[in-house]
Amino acid sequence: MKISFSCNSCGTRYTAMPEQEGKKGNCKNCGSEIMVPTQEANKGVFNITETSKKTKDKETLKEQATEVHYLLSSYVELHDIIFKKSATFLSLFKRVDFDDIYRQTEKLVSIFDKKRVELHSLKSSFNESTPSEYRHYFQQLLTFFERLNETVKLLKDRQYQLLLKSKGKKYSLKEYGEMENRYKELVERYVEEGQKLNSLKSLIFPEAEAKYLTMNFSDILTLLIGTAETKAKPSELIEGCGKFNMQQIEYFNINDDPLFEIGYNFVFKTISGEEARLEIIEIDGSLLQSGIQIIYKPRIFLQKREKDFSYIYNSLQSYYVNEQKQIIMGIQTYNFFNETSQCYISRSKANGRKVLSFRISNKETWTKYQ
Repeated sequence: MKISFSCNSCGTRYTAMPEQEGKKGNCKNCGSEIMVPTQEANKGVFNITETSKKTKDKETLKEQATEVHYLLSSYVELHDIIFKKSATFLSLFKRVDFDDIYRQTEKLVSIFDKKRVELHSLKSSFNESTPSEYRHYFQQLLTFFERLNETVKLLKDRQYQLLLKSKGKKYSLKEYGEMENRYKELVERYVEEGQKLNSLKSLIFPEAEAKYLTMNFSDILTLLIGTAETKAKPSELIEGCGKFNMQQIEYFNINDDPLFEIGYNFVFKTISGEEARLEIIEIDGSLLQSGIQIIYKPRIFLQKREKDFSYIYNSLQSYYVNEQKQIIMGIQTYNFFNETSQCYISRSKANGRKVLSFRISNKETWTKYQ
């Protein structure tokens, strides 16, 4: 009877004859050392190894999907900034720092390039030993990322053309229109692939598992206001996120601002089911700023953002004595402050999706570094 076993590193399946018991070699897929187990030792081992590989694959997919989702949010945020400042033809007649805008797109493209290399390096891990549903999910995640990556690169190219135009190079309205149409096509393509990816989400993020990420705004505000008021260290806020079982993801300083060089990101779900990101900015060991951002799924009838905004706004009104309204880059912000802390809440749009943002900082710390 043949002996069935798997590589402990990558899960590649092997079969061997009984007379090969104890023999060693190297895995043809990953190169790790493998050994043919004895028939007695092999009893039950295959299923354990298979289960371990399946769990590892699922965790890898969850991690990669979360990071790709964050990169999508970073792109959407930068897209929104660009289209308000410098992505229109008429912006060429305004005083806009095209060099700075282009540097931001370059920075984002560099981050996307690194993630692309990482995703492609994982292709060999999702082989025949991987459950078919996980292989399917990974392929769709990769396809979605490639479409999104194309969009980000074209965004960089169009900003480069506008930068050259601002320096005197000829760039006609017709040329701009053609690039505009191409950009819209790419946006539609990545959105279409994103919808396909979302339809597979339950394979990796079943609702039963997602419950531990759910938080209400009362807990979030208590955590963020409390750390700002007491000048808590970033480590204390990070510890607080850990107690709520938030999932930490990679932080990127997409604006290349020295003040925001060190940061931490966590993701969680709101009571209404929206995915949200909590950001912590550290400088010289102090907590410079923290906050949350929610990018809402497109809906026709449900007004989730307005309900969430009203709850946070009313909570801040009841806590802070001072309130001030301000328009920044066409976005209405509501600022609240007292002697110790200051914060704001705003509503905006990015790529046609509604966004809700909240930021808070200790007054003394913020003033020190501004």
